[in-house]
Amino acid sequence: MTPPLHRPRRQWHVVPGVGHVLQAERAQPVAEAMARILARIMARFLARRLITA
Repeated sequence: MTPPLHRPRRQWHVVPGVGHVLQAERAQPVAEAMARILARIMARFLARRLITA
């Protein structure tokens, strides 16, 4: 497979690793953990906004 010409080379190196991880059976727990971390960050950010406002 040849990478598309318009895509930067640096990004292309990351994609196969990510794709390999996503294809693994551990993809769902990883996605859940990422969502949990994002939710925690968002909650903290919103709380700070509400306190300061």
